[in-house]
Amino acid sequence: MADGSHNQKKSSAVLSAAETEANKRRTKTYIDTWAVMATMRDSADPFDPSALDATQAVVELNPDAYTVWNYRRRILTHLFATSHSDEKDRVLLAKKDLKLLEKLIRIHPKSYWLWVHRRWVLENMPSPDWDRELLISQMMLDLDARNFHGWSYRRSVLKSAGRLPDLAEIEYTSAKIRQNFSNYSAWHYRSRLIPSVTGEDFEQRDSIIQKDFETVRNAIYTEPADQSAWLYQRWLLGQKPSNLTVEWAIAERVSNAKFIVFVCFNTAVSMNPSKVILSDTKYRFEHNATNTPITPSHVVSVSIIAPQADTPLNLEICLKPDCFNLPTSNSQLEDVSLSFDATRTAMRVEGTIATQSDAQTNNTLQSNQYQPREIWERELTSIRELAEFEPESKWPWMALVHCLRELGGESNVREAISVCDTLERLDPDRKHYYRDTVSDFHWNQTLHKLTQPTPSESTAIPPTPWKLTRIITPHLLPPILTILNLPNHALTDIPLFPCLRELNLDNNFIQRVRRLDMMPLLQRLSIKKNMLTSLRGLEVGKGLKEVWVAENDAVVERVDVEGVLIHY
Repeated sequence: MADGSHNQKKSSAVLSAAETEANKRRTKTYIDTWAVMATMRDSADPFDPSALDATQAVVELNPDAYTVWNYRRRILTHLFATSHSDEKDRVLLAKKDLKLLEKLIRIHPKSYWLWVHRRWVLENMPSPDWDRELLISQMMLDLDARNFHGWSYRRSVLKSAGRLPDLAEIEYTSAKIRQNFSNYSAWHYRSRLIPSVTGEDFEQRDSIIQKDFETVRNAIYTEPADQSAWLYQRWLLGQKPSNLTVEWAIAERVSNAKFIVFVCFNTAVSMNPSKVILSDTKYRFEHNATNTPITPSHVVSVSIIAPQADTPLNLEICLKPDCFNLPTSNSQLEDVSLSFDATRTAMRVEGTIATQSDAQTNNTLQSNQYQPREIWERELTSIRELAEFEPESKWPWMALVHCLRELGGESNVREAISVCDTLERLDPDRKHYYRDTVSDFHWNQTLHKLTQPTPSESTAIPPTPWKLTRIITPHLLPPILTILNLPNHALTDIPLFPCLRELNLDNNFIQRVRRLDMMPLLQRLSIKKNMLTSLRGLEVGKGLKEVWVAENDAVVERVDVEGVLIHY
């Protein structure tokens, strides 16, 4: 059970005259003590051993005085290297600091700088006693099992001691969770331990995880309003594999001899266009063009110049592994080949970019294996039951939306949208988040309709039954679609549609023009009746020819863009 010590508001009670006078005395003492320390720091001999006493006097009054801790480390570094160069003296000096830190940590267990300095002392002293440090970390967690400083220190000590995580450490987190389900630090540490300990023994991992599902159910029934177990449940359910694949590739002629090739991936990547290889040396890159930015993007592009005007694009483009800077380490890459045969869309896409799952790498954030559908459905049933018992708690409803979204299907989507209405009532401070979630469902349904066997080149998305508030996957818009009408929605930004030629965003809530440089094919843009305060950003639109901006009453700054007709 949660003891209620977290999330408490600080008292704003008026101090009595006696308390005010005591605060004045403490403040004066602190100022005087700091002055003594500062005088020694700025003296001709700032590393005199007596300076340690001066810094100690300050940190005993204010353990978060990081400037003083930094000065203290400079003193110790000097003493370790000079008069206290004998190992026994260095050990005694370090132990004195460790004793001081133990006293202060008992009083201020959540002071960052105390834990930082303790690690520094141990890393710089001869033969530190890591077993004793492990006992100290255990003692601190016995006093406050939710102190994330204690958990972080425990991980650091185990690593420094050369001890690999084992089943005993997993059991240690189990014990702490049983003591108090509302222990986010223990749940988080457990999510990192399980992949590390089990490695490729997936049978052992699955055994632990299935037991954890039962533990989570007990936790959420005991503390349904606490987020810790709900977040761990989401980790247990896992994430889908993240192998990188090509969604689509097209080549657009933008002048007599120039093409822009767009390649869309299922995840954001960074790509170096200079590493791309062309099968025909008669074609060349336009290196001075604005190709794909270094920042990660789902859609990458390269500008290619044909050998002469009106020559069709008839070649193979090879994306070598060293073209990419992928977010996951230890990636296993194959060449990706795109074959164009005088057509707009790539005739053949070969090769995949397979990345190891995070659970098999040394990444900080580790993902669990994606659970089978029957596990998701089992958890969905359990969450529905709890939502009925605790209808005023938002966390069961949020978990319900997560499961329904993952399972998909028209009925599940309808239910998820209905649940978002419930969440907006329960948690009005986050109403925009829930509206964005509904918008995402609407956009995904729209994409499904647009990717039917015979998609059109032009379409309009009506603002009913739901208005779009954002578009998080504009890259999934079918590349054959070149004209898109999105008036009367609730968009606050211009979505990045790389292949559109015409875009209508009238009567939305757009406040600024940006990212047009990443839509080089866009020729006509209508942004009437929005909330623009400036038209700066139009000048970077490479292919822009005509823009409509009427009835933006807040516009105070106009621009003249060469070659662009602007209708005010």
